[in-house]
Amino acid sequence: MLWFSWVNCRPRRLLGSLEPLWYGPAPEDRAIDLADTKDNTTSNCGTLFLAHTIRGFDMKIAVVGGGKRCLALLKIIERHRFQEVSPEVVAVADVDETAPGYQEAAARGLHVTKDYNDFFRRTDLDLIIELTGDLDVFNDILDKKKRNVRVISEKTAQLFWEIARVSTLQKKTDQELQETQAIYRAVMNQLIQEDVMVIAYDYRIIDINDNLLQRLGLAREEVIGRYCYEITHHQSSPCSGEQHPCPLVQTLETSKHSQTVHVHLDKNKNELYYSISTYPLMEDKEVIGAIEISRDITADINREKAMMQQEKLVSIGRLSAGVAHEINNPLTTILTTAMLIQEDLAGDDPTYQELETVVKETLRCREIVTNLLEFARQTKPSKGRQNINDIVHESVVLTRKQAVFKDVHLSQRLDQSVPPIHV
Repeated sequence: MLWFSWVNCRPRRLLGSLEPLWYGPAPEDRAIDLADTKDNTTSNCGTLFLAHTIRGFDMKIAVVGGGKRCLALLKIIERHRFQEVSPEVVAVADVDETAPGYQEAAARGLHVTKDYNDFFRRTDLDLIIELTGDLDVFNDILDKKKRNVRVISEKTAQLFWEIARVSTLQKKTDQELQETQAIYRAVMNQLIQEDVMVIAYDYRIIDINDNLLQRLGLAREEVIGRYCYEITHHQSSPCSGEQHPCPLVQTLETSKHSQTVHVHLDKNKNELYYSISTYPLMEDKEVIGAIEISRDITADINREKAMMQQEKLVSIGRLSAGVAHEINNPLTTILTTAMLIQEDLAGDDPTYQELETVVKETLRCREIVTNLLEFARQTKPSKGRQNINDIVHESVVLTRKQAVFKDVHLSQRLDQSVPPIHV
């Protein structure tokens, strides 16, 4: 662990350079007594930066000043798990026995005293932390401490507190960031089943979800940093035109959500419809990119087309019902007239045979109209015993002309012995 200390120094035994200091007695060949120098100065020698790396060291600490910061220090050392140093507060001094840190130390059974001079008789101390903020107290400790004991002033301790606070905030921020990333990944790859991309202002892909990667058959490394239109549309420029309007352009320009539909062709030249929505990514009230969510809506479009076709058929059925009723009236007149004329003619009369043809064709027209009315009624289907030959015959009558238009010849060879079935 790297410790830093700024000492507003009076001339004491210090190392002759800014090299690392040792805890414990300094080597004699590296120690210099500034009081023995020729000028014997006692002036302020400025701020000296000392650094020391402690590894596997049990540090005994005495605290001068038993206020709130002493209490906080005791709790921090108690809660924190140190890796390379094992600090332990063993003594607390304060003139006020009601100070919170003093009382906490006493409750823990630590050495407490009203006179910090008691610390100088101890041989187990490695560090004294001065928390009163009194410069005279700090200098007095520097004068009286043993050579192997280090001292930290209140200001230096405050610096460490700030460093510890920043470190704590950083850990908390890192934890929150990890939690946010976990939620982000869960939303991107599990909750959202559509294709998702995060696109920068310059159309480059920042992120992409697993669902879209799987559909494209690409690895994440092959996609990140490339242009969106290059990956999804295999184009060298942004999407444009009526079939491929770019919603990202509208989002970047308006800072609002945009939605459009793209029509693609699969390998069999079938149309695929994709609904594409973009949502702005804001930073400092400026759009820096967008989240693009695309969904295959081909099944929905086909379903809508089928419903429209069904509605057309229903309308045709209603129209056919009205037309059929209108056609039935003249057919009835033609049939009745032909049959009345036949009654006045002999069976071998040529005119009788011609009228017989009219009667047959009129009856066939009536049968067609009847079938058309049955189709137009849109009644609920019901099961019953039916002659399958009759059903086939009726179906052929309705579709014969369509087959002729497509050069298809229909022939019927029905087995009359087939019994009725339940359909």
